[in-house]
Amino acid sequence: MNVLGFINHACHLESVVFEEPYSSDVVVAVFDYFSKTIDKPTDKVIDNAPTHTSDFFLAHIGDWEERGLYVIPLPAESKELSLRQNGVLKEQLNRLMLLENNCLIF
Repeated sequence: MNVLGFINHACHLESVVFEEPYSSDVVVAVFDYFSKTIDKPTDKVIDNAPTHTSDFFLAHIGDWEERGLYVIPLPAESKELSLRQNGVLKEQLNRLMLLENNCLIF
């Protein structure tokens, strides 16, 4: 079982649970779903995972932008900026989010 989700600054989590292997097809389907639920322009920062750099994923960015979902890729050299890859930064953000919004990023 896998979970893919989006969390906003108010700590509201939109998530999708799926049993399929994690792939570009699944990620595109979740981004499609999410892009149809937003009501204002939204930025989504992505890392350089193969699912985010596949031709299939990249071909859908224009559709998402038309719906107000803007995909912002991290530069390949910026592993230090990826929350998933940097425990120290993630821990600091967890503290800030916990203090400001009474929630925690996992």
